[in-house]
Amino acid sequence: CSSDGFRCDRVRCIPKSWVCDGYLDCQDSSDEHNCSNCTSHQFYCGKDVCIEQDDICDGIKDCPDGRDEKQCLRLRKSMGEIGEGKLEAWSATTNLWTTVCGENWDQNVMSHKACRMLGYSKAIETRLSDDSLASNVQNRLGSQSSIQNTKPFFYKDRNKGCKNGIQMSVYLKCIEFECGKPAVFANPTFRIVGGNESRPGQWPWLVALHGGPDEIFFCGGILISRHWVLSAAHCIGNQTELSGWTVKLGLTRRAASPLSVQRRKISAVIKHPLFNSANLYANDIALLLLDKEVSFDEFLRPVCLPSINIADHPATECTVIGWGKPKHGDDADYLNVVHEVKVPIINHTQCAHWYSFQDITIAHSMLCAGYAEGEKDACQGDSGGPLLCKNVATDSWFVAGVVSWGINCAQPQLPGIYTNVVMFNDWIGEVTSSFGYGLKTTHHHTSHSRSHFSHRSHTSH
Repeated sequence: CSSDGFRCDRVRCIPKSWVCDGYLDCQDSSDEHNCSNCTSHQFYCGKDVCIEQDDICDGIKDCPDGRDEKQCLRLRKSMGEIGEGKLEAWSATTNLWTTVCGENWDQNVMSHKACRMLGYSKAIETRLSDDSLASNVQNRLGSQSSIQNTKPFFYKDRNKGCKNGIQMSVYLKCIEFECGKPAVFANPTFRIVGGNESRPGQWPWLVALHGGPDEIFFCGGILISRHWVLSAAHCIGNQTELSGWTVKLGLTRRAASPLSVQRRKISAVIKHPLFNSANLYANDIALLLLDKEVSFDEFLRPVCLPSINIADHPATECTVIGWGKPKHGDDADYLNVVHEVKVPIINHTQCAHWYSFQDITIAHSMLCAGYAEGEKDACQGDSGGPLLCKNVATDSWFVAGVVSWGINCAQPQLPGIYTNVVMFNDWIGEVTSSFGYGLKTTHHHTSHSRSHFSHRSHTSH
């Protein structure tokens, strides 16, 4: 480890600036030990703020960024598109998951509230079980009460179990996991090329593709379900041996390996049949089937697929994220943390006109985003990552584009080129269904073209 690094997990070296910054980057948590003037009974919030252990997961935000109220609830059996199981809350005093007390449980309010906190839209089943008597009371919910997220949640006194010897637990079944909604609503104060640093959990659908025994990062990807990752076809290249590839999910800092990170191998890769990397990257899209489904949490949840063609709405401001290089050139290193850049959608006709001077044809399956003057852009290493746009009506993010190619980085009148995902919704639906893990999707159109390009991924897999 160099003089400006910090060794943790015995094998990893992280930047010293990550030590005592309030984020767990090491699996052994050593980067957040002995920080500030906190006592052994206190929790470090970062920025020299200490809170009492009892204040963790009490339903009240005590840390400036609310991290004391993250990952406080879970359903023991399953946390996927459907969540079910015994409701448990994290006890910071015992460092254990404890059964939430179901005494005086108002299922029309509390069950829905718990599901909403876990990322689902509603509860469809509640079972209250007196574990001391092994009796069982089941209630199927007919009503769908609207829940107001105003007052602190109910588990402040419930995460220590029931009183008076009662052992009443709550079994929930939650449905309609809400895509495109991060659990962390960070203020966009931190400002790829010309980009701002993102906070952990802010973009929980971004994944990193690593290759080889040294796990070299080479491309980004986008989680669209428990089983599927969307990426760029040129990231796959002609690779057929996938056993050496590792997918890291729930990761914001590339060199970190906190407990929130989930690791998977790839069991199948499907490139679009009209993609041909010898030509310009038309139809530059691929699906990766994970070898094992993932569990959703604050740091890992899926993005929505598009229901509109964002190309029909030029000037819409969207966001591109990734670990790409902050400048053009082979000597530039990939960023250690996810960065984000806001870029407007560019009229397709205008974009095609600009690229015509380079003798390049912009296919209709491509999407252009960036600034006429350049300056801000996605760059090498961000291939396969998402161009995200906001659905204002649902307050959720959808993946409008997959980072595909460009000429150098942030050049005037040469905006970044993305695969226009909405045109491939039907293909995504057909492929995912054929493997038995189908998604809900909408309509698409296809087009393809050919010419020269400059791609944005690490070339050595």
